[in-house]
Order: sequence, then C-alpha cells, then structure tokens
Amino acid sequence: MIFGHEECVTCGLKKGSLLYGIEPGTTVEKLKKALGKDIVVNGAKNGLVGTGTQVVVSGKKYTVIIKGDTDGDGKITATDYIRVRLHILKRIRLDGEKLLAAHASTEISKNVSAADYIAIRLHILKKKLIVQ
Repeated sequence: MIFGHEECVTCGLKKGSLLYGIEPGTTVEKLKKALGKDIVVNGAKNGLVGTGTQVVVSGKKYTVIIKGDTDGDGKITATDYIRVRLHILKRIRLDGEKLLAAHASTEISKNVSAADYIAIRLHILKKKLIVQ
C-alpha cells in the first residue's frame, strides 16, 4: 500500500491524503490485519473497502483510491466500465476520488482516456488485471 502517493488539486485531495495499492475485493477485516487493528475505516460498502472509503491510521485520515473502481463498491465491474465510457463521452462527470479511480492505466495528470476504458474492460474479462 502506498500512502500519500498522488495529489489532485482539482479534486480537492491533497498530497499525503490518498491511499493506493489496495486490491479490489479487499474486506475491512483484511485491511485491518494489514495495517493494524487500531485503524478506523469509514464508508466501506458491504464490508468491502472501495474508492472513497476513509481510513484513519495513527490519527491521520486517508482516502482510498482503487484504480478502476469508480463507484466506490470495492470491485471493478461493468458499472465502472460504463461510468468511464460516459465520462469520456462527456455524458457524466467523474470528480474527486472517482475521477482518480478512473485513471486505470494512465497518470493522474493526464485526461481519462480510451486506454483507461480498455484497461477496465480487460480487467473485467480477466485478461489483464489492473495493477494497483
């Protein structure tokens, strides 16, 4: 896991406040085992840690970013695939941590692109998993 890896000024998330490297499908219990039982996890859906989940470690708050998980459910599914497509087509606007999660294959400083869309598709098809 990487703490404070990136910064997204336009998203309102500051450097040092992001938590990357959590695999899709990670449960709250598994995260607590990895980081220690003294952590606090807020906003997990159905027991899974997803994009947007807040994790407090030693009094410092982090926002989880799972590349490809644009709806925050802790999984990468067809819903995420469609959301990225609609964002690229400018039908919806992803912002904040959801926008960061849409960058499945590119640097955050670049726009979400077809490469991100394809990366999510390949992940869903289990042909090439997204490296967290």
